[in-house]
Amino acid sequence: MIKFFFGESLILQGLFLLPYIFMIVPMSYFSNKFSKQKVLAFSSLFMTLAMIAMAVCTTVGFPKTAYWLTLALAAGFAIHSPAKYGILKEMFEQLV
Repeated sequence: MIKFFFGESLILQGLFLLPYIFMIVPMSYFSNKFSKQKVLAFSSLFMTLAMIAMAVCTTVGFPKTAYWLTLALAAGFAIHSPAKYGILKEMFEQLV
């Protein structure tokens, strides 16, 4: 069983939040430049692979590596979020 300590929890939250904050603006440009459907598909695949890798690393006994893979998951969310909100806007413009 893995024990979580307060300091490790803060590090884990930082590893998730900081890449999202720093990458959101460049990824907004990226999602506007390319097809939003392809960006969503790529980012979903990327996040799935990152979560599988995190699960494997945790199961095998490398929790620190799984912590660092949180950076990859946060990057996937930073790619996914602007494209998701952009495609929702396009979908609801067609309904109005």
